[in-house]
Formats: sequence, C-alpha cells, structure tokens
Amino acid sequence: MSRYIFALIIFTLNFSIHNISVANYDLSLKAYNNKKWQLAFSECKNMLNDDKCLNLLGILYLNGLGITKDINKAHNLFSQSEKLGNKSAMFNLGWMALMGLGEEVDIDKASAYFKESIKNINSYNKVTVDEELVKESEENLIKLSKNNIIAKFNVFYADYLKLINLVKYKINIEKQYITDITSIDKKLIVFENKLINLEINIDDLKEHVNKEQNILIKLLILNLSNDYLEFEKLINKTYIDLNRINLE
Repeated sequence: MSRYIFALIIFTLNFSIHNISVANYDLSLKAYNNKKWQLAFSECKNMLNDDKCLNLLGILYLNGLGITKDINKAHNLFSQSEKLGNKSAMFNLGWMALMGLGEEVDIDKASAYFKESIKNINSYNKVTVDEELVKESEENLIKLSKNNIIAKFNVFYADYLKLINLVKYKINIEKQYITDITSIDKKLIVFENKLINLEINIDDLKEHVNKEQNILIKLLILNLSNDYLEFEKLINKTYIDLNRINLE
C-alpha cells in the first residue's frame, strides 16, 4: 500500500469520526433543547473526546436532568471539556466555584474562570479580551461576593444569638453543658472585620437578624423549658455547627 493511499485512509477515517462526533452533539443539543434529557445523554455519553459533549453531559449531571444528579461527575466533565479548550465549560466551572457547588465558595477562582471564558484568539494568535465585559464581570462578582458574605453572616449571627440565649438559660446554668464560647466570639469578630472591609453596615445586619430571631428563639426555649435531653442536644449542636463554619 502506497504512502499516499495510507494517508488518504487515515484522513478519511479522521474526517468520518469528526462528522460522527459533530452529528452526535447536534442531535444531543437538539434533544436537550426539546427537554428530552435521556436522549440528549445517550447521544453524547460515548463521545468523551468531544469537548461540547463533555460540557453538555456536565450540565445534565449538574442539574440531574434525565439522570441522577452528581455534582462531582459534573465538575469532572467540565474539567475535561475545559482542558480541550471549551469556553462554556470554563464558565460552568466558574459558576460552580461561585455558588459553592461541590466545593467551598471561591470568588477568586470563579473570577479567573470567567475571565478565561471570555478571551478570544485572533488571526494573529494574540489573546484579546473585551475590557468592558471584564469590568462588568468584576463589578458583578464584587456584588455577588458581598451578597454571599452577607447571607453567611445572617446565618451565623442567627445561630450565635440562639447560642447566647441557650447558654444563659437556667437549664444550662444548672447543668453547665456549654460554659465557654470564646472561640465563637472570635469568629464573630473575624466575620465583622470582613464586613467592615467590604464597607457593609454591620449594625443594620444585626438589627435585622435580631428582629427576625427574637420571637423564634423565645418560642424555641419555651418548648425546651423542661426537656433536659433535647436542650442538651440543641445547645451542643448549635455550638458545634458554629465552630465548623469556615470563614475563609
């Protein structure tokens, strides 16, 4: 067999494989747009060398569309697709980092992925970025970062108020379940400093949470007034949950 014929066969095979890959993705995308999730999955599930199929499979796993939801599989599929240069997969990895899906919320990682996803390579192989789009993206990330830390603080401070009231309650004074909350107080200070650095009004946040929790905490303690076992479970759980909160 001549080199020419051999090269022609290889080219034909590669061309055919490429066409099959494109056809499978197109069919999968059409099925996805028509909300035929299982068909979308079946068309792409064997095309693990195709960046578009990998990204689409990641979306299906991330949202549990037609298959069992699996955050880790979604992340792995997006990562494989991203390594093949898929911009949508880069954006999806950024979204997962931003929302804390399968990992801790990481605004910096999200920002890096978002910036990479909007880069373009021109005909001279120079990377170009739409500076206005980057600026808008960064401004939105700052807003999201603030909203995220405010939401975390609200949850933390609500449990903090609950713990303080439980610690001061007669059952705890009698039984001494929790006597030292110094570690929690230190976390509160760290949280407050983060909010100050972001120029967020701490007093307004605390006042809002206080109003929301005041009656709820009173009712909670009232229901536990004579139940020593449940009181012990609740105060220990609240203390442990607050200590586990990661402020990074």
